[in-house]
Amino acid sequence: MISTLESNLASVDDRFLNDTELRPLEEYIKSHTLRIKTYRLIQSHTEEVVLKTLRKMVAEHPPEMMQQVGQTCKRDLTNIMHYMGLCILKNDVQGFYEEFTLWMDTMMKAFKLKNVSQVDYTHLPNVVKEVFPEESAKIMFIYIDQLIEAMGQGAAV
Repeated sequence: MISTLESNLASVDDRFLNDTELRPLEEYIKSHTLRIKTYRLIQSHTEEVVLKTLRKMVAEHPPEMMQQVGQTCKRDLTNIMHYMGLCILKNDVQGFYEEFTLWMDTMMKAFKLKNVSQVDYTHLPNVVKEVFPEESAKIMFIYIDQLIEAMGQGAAV
């Protein structure tokens, strides 16, 4: 949203914004309270979400594997929550994809964990649904679904 607004403002030196150019700003303002609330909830519940998701992952994998990658998974899940919170605050789904999801996808490929990650990240929406109010979870699903979809592309299942 912020990049859209900056782009629109940069292109209107000698005129007013039209209705189409104002619409993203109006939507941003309408959803501002919910996005702030969701950001604060993410901020206060990240550790809980990460631990619950890790428990679900541990139940599906051999202990040796989780001993090897458990701390990395914890770090990655925490990063997902942090970056998702920031992008929700900015209303920046495209930024989440371009700046985080593609990077995460590349890292998972490089460490040959893409197949595992794609399956494990499917636990995240269920945990979010347990922990967050429906209106906040709904916003978060946009970002989580995007991440899961990217992990599923090109992964052998």
